[in-house]
Amino acid sequence: AELPKAAANKVLYSINNGDKGNMLVFFSGKPQIDEAKRYLDKMNLPNTVIIPYFGSMTREEQKRAAANYEGKRVIFLATNALDDGCVVYGFHFPAP
Repeated sequence: AELPKAAANKVLYSINNGDKGNMLVFFSGKPQIDEAKRYLDKMNLPNTVIIPYFGSMTREEQKRAAANYEGKRVIFLATNALDDGCVVYGFHFPAP
């Protein structure tokens, strides 16, 4: 329970200190992602999309998560499902 809160607070700290880019935060599983998303949602971050990405998502859900969110900051909460190879927001995560 501490890691998702700490990660959300680190995201907020980075934003408050001028970070304007997208962020990728890795977690060990969906429960941590869900908890971190709840913390981040409560922060009401302006012009920001929070996207969970985990292995048990269908391929269609993964494709929607990897959509282009032009003009918005994207905070991507992911598991090692990215190891399967994925293109997200203009970044390529190649399969091993």
